[in-house]
Amino acid sequence: MIDYIILSEQRLIVERLRGHVSLTEVEEITERIWQDPAYDKSFSIIADIREADLGLNRQGIQALSDMILSSEDASQGAVAILSTKPVETAMSYLFSRRLATKNPVAVFSTWDAVGRFVSLSPSMLEIIADDQAYDALFETEQNL
Repeated sequence: MIDYIILSEQRLIVERLRGHVSLTEVEEITERIWQDPAYDKSFSIIADIREADLGLNRQGIQALSDMILSSEDASQGAVAILSTKPVETAMSYLFSRRLATKNPVAVFSTWDAVGRFVSLSPSMLEIIADDQAYDALFETEQNL
């Protein structure tokens, strides 16, 4: 499952991936974000993959990064990937190295590090680092 929120005031997009996630699903959500009226390619992105089982191999990472690198709609902001599992972290590093020619991309294991990288305000970092408040962000967005 993949969901996302666009926080225009913070100039931030947060993607949350959970469970088994395929290349097709990641490509589809990426396209959906690009088509969202609130999307702005200058916004920073946080991809939270802590609860994901990425069904991506090297070829999948290459295909996804090629799609992003070749798109006019792709983000130009900083991209922070939050990962705590070894395989997903390794795949994220491969992905970040491929995208580094276009965006500042980095992989982190803590919210504090993510917050520094994408310049989150202290109040936003407090919300996003709190499990209940973080879940509530997605619930509120889905009910709009």
